[in-house]
Amino acid sequence: MHVTGPGGTMDLAALLAIDYMNRDLPEGTEVVLDHRPGGGGIVGTNYAVNAAPQDGTFCLMPTPSMVLLTFARLAEALYDPAALQPLGRVLASPRVFVARADSGIETFEDMSEHAGTHSAMPPVSTAHTVATATNQVLDTRLDIIPGYGGGAPMFNAMVQGEVASTTAEHGNLLASKWNLIDDGTISVLAQTGGNPVAGLDDVPLWIDFVDEDHELYGVVAALTSGSEMALLLFLPPDVPQDRFDYLRDVLDRAMRDPDLIAEAEARNIPLPEYGDWEFVQEQVADGLWQPQEVQDWFRAAVESD
Repeated sequence: MHVTGPGGTMDLAALLAIDYMNRDLPEGTEVVLDHRPGGGGIVGTNYAVNAAPQDGTFCLMPTPSMVLLTFARLAEALYDPAALQPLGRVLASPRVFVARADSGIETFEDMSEHAGTHSAMPPVSTAHTVATATNQVLDTRLDIIPGYGGGAPMFNAMVQGEVASTTAEHGNLLASKWNLIDDGTISVLAQTGGNPVAGLDDVPLWIDFVDEDHELYGVVAALTSGSEMALLLFLPPDVPQDRFDYLRDVLDRAMRDPDLIAEAEARNIPLPEYGDWEFVQEQVADGLWQPQEVQDWFRAAVESD
């Protein structure tokens, strides 16, 4: 199950992983993608933890904001990220700041000079918290328009002129939107990952614009680290160990398959080095250990909206 809407980078990578996992499953068995978006991923994650089958027939692909949203202590978030059983990471998904070329925003620094509307998902989403942090840390003048139902509607709103800027999933940008950069329709401004991704080598890192002495540097660092998680696969908390082991190995073989890697390259789906279940477990644990001031910021960012 995928807790975002269809059509984004995470969808592309999930479908590719599922295709190769299915080749390794017994005849008559297959993984099926089921979208359950809502509440920045809270709806789907709640279902996985509290209502989904606990027999290995159901797995979860949450949003990168799952861990950081824990600090908001939302009453509707009825789950503990540490209780989920990690299978592996399929995709890292730093967000990329982009703007219409006719908006007057050609570089990231221009966002401090030019006020403009900026599409985002609800306040509980990574897209919204990244934009909020940018305004507070870098004195940008983004007029954040929340409530878009996913990366595709956000991006289309910018292309159609509803807003001046947005953040896009880097894989979707590389795989299917690069023509808009080549023809000068949009400008690429910055990326939120900790390291430049292939294809965006010359695009500056968002975190490099932030002074390490800034009181909110830890917030930017936490969001940067969160972008390295992106598409993680989990099983619900009570799935038996033998079924966890089996599905972990199925995913591991699929993600290391040379044919999958070649297909991803041919389709411009930028898969990172595969992260196994232990990698994911460590990422979640690190994400949950944030300074109190960072936890307080995330809670306030959600409550203020």
